[in-house]
Amino acid sequence: PLKAILALAELLTPQPTAPRTGIDPRAAVDPSAKIGDNCYIGPFAVVEAGAVLGPECKIHPHAIVGAGCVLGQRVEIHPHAVLYRGTTVGDRSIVHSGAVIGCDGFGYQLREGRHEKIPQIGVVEIAADVEIGANTTIDRATFPLPRFGPRLKELRREILWGRGFVQMRGFPVARYGRSGIYELLVTTDQIRE
Repeated sequence: PLKAILALAELLTPQPTAPRTGIDPRAAVDPSAKIGDNCYIGPFAVVEAGAVLGPECKIHPHAIVGAGCVLGQRVEIHPHAVLYRGTTVGDRSIVHSGAVIGCDGFGYQLREGRHEKIPQIGVVEIAADVEIGANTTIDRATFPLPRFGPRLKELRREILWGRGFVQMRGFPVARYGRSGIYELLVTTDQIRE
């Protein structure tokens, strides 16, 4: 029944008009930004220095793509969403209105009776085919985090799809809730590529 309902929903969903392309004259696009083919940048949108937009990206009105951000192909950034400097968004991902990606997290340390801000020098990397809801905030990391390469892909798949888990030296794995999904807890000093 679900397959039939999904097919019916697709038939009843209004088809979008021809995709808009081009840069609205009211948008602010830094000359050093690289804009892919068939992109749309709406009125009052901002694309800062060194940003890279892959082909067919849509940056809706009042959205901000910060300096050095990298967007894959067919990424859609809805109105009033903000991508802070250095954020990466993978192919076909969608960031809905009001989302803030890559801002500083809560990084303070108590020193001599005062709270001092700790610089947040990490980045945010959003994978391909991810949809981020309206008004979501995803903070940047305090420090750059390691990349999880191909060696961990299989372990991640096994954990997330409930097929059990394998505990390897240096990778503590704990059961999370009653759902049968396992959580992988990895500290950065235990990962070697």
